[in-house]
Amino acid sequence: MKKYPKYKDSGIEWIGEIPEHWDKIRVKFTDEVIMGQSPNSDDYNDTESGLPFLQGNADFTSLYPVPRIWCETASKQAKKDDVLLSVRAPVGAVNMADCEYGIGRGLCAIRSIDTYHKFLYYISVSINDELNSIATGSTYVAVTADEVRNVYIPLFDIEEQQAIADYLDKKTGLIDELIEKKRRQIELLKEQRQAVINQAVTKGLDPDVEMKDSGIEWLGEIPKHWVKTYIKYISSKQKDAIVDGPFGSSVNVQTDYVDVGVPVVRTVNISNDGFNRNNLKFMRKEKYEELKRHSVCPNDVVFSKVGTIGNCCLFPTDIEEGILSTTGSCKISINAEKVIPMFFVYLLQTMNEHFLLLASSNVQPFLNMSTIKNVAIPLPPVGVQGEILQYIKKETGRVDNAVTKAEKQIKLLQEYRTALISEAVTGKIDVREAV
Repeated sequence: MKKYPKYKDSGIEWIGEIPEHWDKIRVKFTDEVIMGQSPNSDDYNDTESGLPFLQGNADFTSLYPVPRIWCETASKQAKKDDVLLSVRAPVGAVNMADCEYGIGRGLCAIRSIDTYHKFLYYISVSINDELNSIATGSTYVAVTADEVRNVYIPLFDIEEQQAIADYLDKKTGLIDELIEKKRRQIELLKEQRQAVINQAVTKGLDPDVEMKDSGIEWLGEIPKHWVKTYIKYISSKQKDAIVDGPFGSSVNVQTDYVDVGVPVVRTVNISNDGFNRNNLKFMRKEKYEELKRHSVCPNDVVFSKVGTIGNCCLFPTDIEEGILSTTGSCKISINAEKVIPMFFVYLLQTMNEHFLLLASSNVQPFLNMSTIKNVAIPLPPVGVQGEILQYIKKETGRVDNAVTKAEKQIKLLQEYRTALISEAVTGKIDVREAV
């Protein structure tokens, strides 16, 4: 890409050298920064009454946000074309206002005064590392409105800013289209993966096998040599083989959770992609002993029965023991003579819609333990289960490899997008005639 004729040192580390006719300036001297403020929780609603309200970067999408709540009394507001910047972890996430929004404490709005608004958006994308380098905090990192106001940005005439923004609109638009195609490809691959699993664990591997009515309404026919049974009959013979977590009042997270102890299985750890160790919590050993009937052992099936109903996975074999956190999750210890645990996990994952139909609902859907124990399931012989698992491993391995490849391609495209924006807005490339 073409360079500018001459450069000079900007004196600002994150900007580096800039074209000779450019200068630098702090944000506060060119544009306005409005820090968000959160109203009382009673003022929120989800009925689309009042102003769409953004609490933080969780509402961000690709370019424009998607609000989940509304508010009648938002005291801090973003106007159309304002840049929306996350000031709490993750600091530096950027979106743009496509209409008027109320903004909470996790956001600030940067309003264009002397800077072309789309260039301001692109320069805001590029100050991510700079903001993170000055962010502070113990529970979570954050930056203040004054820290945003005092960040240096390049200064040059608005016509050139618009030319750079127009170039980036065109180029990033093409990149975003490619990323979206890759994401859709991943969705289709995951759907294909689940279809392979669903077919194998509910109908078997032989398309010519004689079938019979399963006697299970949601399932239909199953191979003739399979049987209908219930979850309670495939659990191990040990006491509390099927049990949910303790009531929330039984545990004080302030005193019972520690830095080193027995891993706590929360619903956020239960994923259909496997046990999620991110943000794993630990319980002190003495409290664990007191609540041991709620313990979890390697290869137990852990299951979410509140909120994300139906998510399930095996408790890892490299963790000696764990403890369920609350009644939102349960564990099922499997009788290995009847069922291979991983086969049972795959079977449960085909039943998400059925579990939702069975769930009671008040504030959020939930399954009680009696319902779970009495769920009817199809069951092939153990030898057939092993064959099915080998088939699933082979077929899903191909899909997983394709997903991994697509995810790497998305990451490279995102990195290229970020680098392109940074080079353009800091003058490392001359795009004025490239639109």
